[in-house]
Amino acid sequence: MDGPNIAMYAGDEVGPGQVANLQAAKSAGWTTVILSFVHISDERSKKPDGSILFFNESPFIEDQQVLPPYTTWNMSLAQLKQGGTISKIYMSIGGGDPVRDFTTIQRIYRDNGNSFDKTPLFKNLVWLRNAFPAIDGIDMDCEDQFDQPSFVAFCKLVHDIGFEITFCPFGTHDFWIGSLQQIRESPWGSNAVRWLNLQCYYFSIDDPPIPGIWADLIKKQMPGFNTDKFILAGAWARYRNSPTSSWDDACPGQVEDTLKNFIKSGHGSVGGGFIWNMYCMLQRPTTRAAAMA
Repeated sequence: MDGPNIAMYAGDEVGPGQVANLQAAKSAGWTTVILSFVHISDERSKKPDGSILFFNESPFIEDQQVLPPYTTWNMSLAQLKQGGTISKIYMSIGGGDPVRDFTTIQRIYRDNGNSFDKTPLFKNLVWLRNAFPAIDGIDMDCEDQFDQPSFVAFCKLVHDIGFEITFCPFGTHDFWIGSLQQIRESPWGSNAVRWLNLQCYYFSIDDPPIPGIWADLIKKQMPGFNTDKFILAGAWARYRNSPTSSWDDACPGQVEDTLKNFIKSGHGSVGGGFIWNMYCMLQRPTTRAAAMA
């Protein structure tokens, strides 16, 4: 990829029946769309073993069957890659409310003798890969259970099925970089993790999600690792709850400026940026003046 990689997190706005309304997305300059979020049926469900995969609140795969209205979703997603700048589609696991998917992943892994082999979760993910070839990879948005053995094993599972992998960290760098190192040094994972979607809007004094700091930490732990263009710096187009109040963090124009500043920062680790999220771009006023009107 010659230019910057600009990823957009998108939820139900790119769900079944919605993609046709997003022709402008093809020329918006985004190169990657990240479908957010996939959830795994857990202990609140009648099938707590991953037998059901949800796209947000809607079940879309159950017992290795694609459920309506998702049966034609792959064709719609494939259209996003035609005649525009979008070349990759990822599906994010773990974020959103409630955040508990990696707790479920850990439980399934441990209950199956530290393996995903022959579990309903494994079978459904194979079905996902076969039924939705337009989806290139899985974005790991682990925010609830930082268990490295089950996390790395899950990364291997989706890699072996045929998915690319990205990480979506905002803190806990020891977990993320340690996992990256384990994967990179394994026989299967030298190039499995394509980039980091670093949530730069969640600032912590103790563990700041700043691209340069993360690149230095990666190089310290893995001296031979090439961090050039490995990090997408995240910006949040967040809007306050009231439709008449101002933008909380940034209006779309400010998000664009933020991403440009990251990319032009001179730090070679920044290969582009991501935006959280499409809902704010489509459903809210695009300027502070419009928001206050």
